[in-house]
Amino acid sequence: YAKPNFANYDNKNIFVFISHVHGDHFNKNISNWKEDVQNITYVFGWHPKIRLNKIKPACIFMNAREIKEMKLKHAVLTSPSRDDIADGGAGFFACTVEEIKRLNPDTRVEVLIPDFKGNINSLKKIIDSGIDVLNHNVETVPRLYNKVRPMADYELSLGIIKEALRLKPNLPLKSGFMVGLGEKKEEVLKLLEDLKSVGCNIVTIGQYLRPTLRQLPVSRYVHPDEFKEIEDLAREIGFDYVASNSLVRSSYKAEEIYSSLRSNPGT
Repeated sequence: YAKPNFANYDNKNIFVFISHVHGDHFNKNISNWKEDVQNITYVFGWHPKIRLNKIKPACIFMNAREIKEMKLKHAVLTSPSRDDIADGGAGFFACTVEEIKRLNPDTRVEVLIPDFKGNINSLKKIIDSGIDVLNHNVETVPRLYNKVRPMADYELSLGIIKEALRLKPNLPLKSGFMVGLGEKKEEVLKLLEDLKSVGCNIVTIGQYLRPTLRQLPVSRYVHPDEFKEIEDLAREIGFDYVASNSLVRSSYKAEEIYSSLRSNPGT
């Protein structure tokens, strides 16, 4: 059986957290969502209370089938870091994208990926699978990495985006980060400049919220005016699309962003 947990944002963006999958009863209860659903995010092999699960090949076909049944315009795939797998899970990403495209040729597929420890072969697998958007989040300013992302590397994350641009120059590249962790205005500006310099053309900025007491506390809640100021800075730097407000997350209005880029190229 599948045991998904749901978060529904404005009836157009669904996040499905799949804790484990077995048999033919995968996601049967997502079929009742309203017809105006625009995009869905699948998070593979993760649940906050249990260890990482063994990836099951059946997920690939079930995901594609459910997307077809829901007639989705835009699907977003993501996962936790899977350093326990040789390619970081890139093969699973790629096979899932290919199967979605086979059954749903008109559905756009966006992937939100980990850094794969800088493995370019893993990145190439995903890009070659036929994705429409690649997203890799830097999450925060470099000064806070030791506290916020101790297992990650800021330069490595920038390198993933830069290499993706080299591998497929016309592929929309997205990244996002949180505010409210203790970053300074000049650090945010430098982060935006760094992202633009490696080819990122879509950026999402949202308020950090503490998931549990085990995570870092919120340093401060950022005022809406400051989010607007960050948005203006990003537009001045040259990003094609900027989403900046307290509720923004990586997949925020993903279908709308993609459609906007395609209808207004170079804006």
